[in-house]
Amino acid sequence: MVDMNDAVQVIRDVLERYENDLPAGLASKVKSVNPAKIFFILSENNYAPHFDAYFRAWFAVTNVIACARPNEAAPTERIIGIAKGAANAYSKFACPAFVAPAVDPLNRRIYVNAESGVTIGTLYHEFIHFLSHGSFYPEFYALGGRNPIILEGVTEFLTRNIAPGIYRDRASQGKYDSQLLDVLMHAGGGGERTVGMLTGLAFKGDLSVIKTLDGAVPHL
Repeated sequence: MVDMNDAVQVIRDVLERYENDLPAGLASKVKSVNPAKIFFILSENNYAPHFDAYFRAWFAVTNVIACARPNEAAPTERIIGIAKGAANAYSKFACPAFVAPAVDPLNRRIYVNAESGVTIGTLYHEFIHFLSHGSFYPEFYALGGRNPIILEGVTEFLTRNIAPGIYRDRASQGKYDSQLLDVLMHAGGGGERTVGMLTGLAFKGDLSVIKTLDGAVPHL
């Protein structure tokens, strides 16, 4: 079960890997925040109200598009954790962690269902979301269509790029494999040019690469 010690490690590792790719001063500001004000690692019962307040209300439709499996009959039930037409009929939370969608990273919070069986790799993925530029998350994501697929693929690429152990953790579970492959196919591979392109998009809001990734550009 993940805990706050894992969260502290995640913050340290991600900032060490990407500090130079972030907007000036952001890493220092994040380092000054108590990790318990960034990561809220909760029991399922305590996770539930946050899931309802944010995920069901804001992420629901776009996450179904991003995370549905080919030929899946009921993606909404699996991803949102609720059957069609059954407003409150659920017992588990299919999304084990998410980042509250504030434009300013410092106003975001990461909520984790500690009873969902997530590994530390999930915390790395969510912390990449936490650091993302407001033009990318939530504004780019909120347009729907292909954008959530791109956002998750880019975030997964940057997550796996942190360290070999994290890559193995995520790859062994197949986390966002299809979204990652989609991004890599459009970006032309996974070399340093791709790293520079995707860190610029995710962390600095460089939307000039969106057309390359076949996404829609938000008008801010």
